[in-house]
Amino acid sequence: TYSDIASLALGGEGENLLVFTANPIQSQVVIGDLKPRKNADTTLDISNMLAGKSPLAVDSSAEILLCGDMMDNSIQLYTRKSTHGWDLKYRLEGHEDTVSCVAISPDKTFAATGGWDGNVIVWQIAGGEQCEQQAKIKCGDYVNCVCWGPDGEIYAGGKGGLVVKIMRKE
Repeated sequence: TYSDIASLALGGEGENLLVFTANPIQSQVVIGDLKPRKNADTTLDISNMLAGKSPLAVDSSAEILLCGDMMDNSIQLYTRKSTHGWDLKYRLEGHEDTVSCVAISPDKTFAATGGWDGNVIVWQIAGGEQCEQQAKIKCGDYVNCVCWGPDGEIYAGGKGGLVVKIMRKE
């Protein structure tokens, strides 16, 4: 059995729709196949399991996956190599405490992570490195959630209901 789900994401579409689940305790990300079925079976077809934990994020085409690392405060960046295969491309290291949230930009070129160290870090997905001009932004005591806005800005939420808007430098 799988314990409580703390992170849930969908990627792909139609026959290739996948669900990604993780929690902060178990050391696995479960990837399930959500393609339509002809029978009434309600169990999830598991297509893959990867080393990792909550938080997690996946891009809309289910080609890029970000998830927490079980051993430290890094994030793992996986890329899909086949229908049922994933490669661990990079370990994103930079947070000084637990990473609590991750998000992938709509154009799939950047990732944003937030953590209990109060920092938001912007990463280049292609190289797995922090963006030089805007690598670490202090946003309070801790950051619980991050998301991308329609114009490439980042929103971060944390302690006391604080919401910060971070404008991206080009």
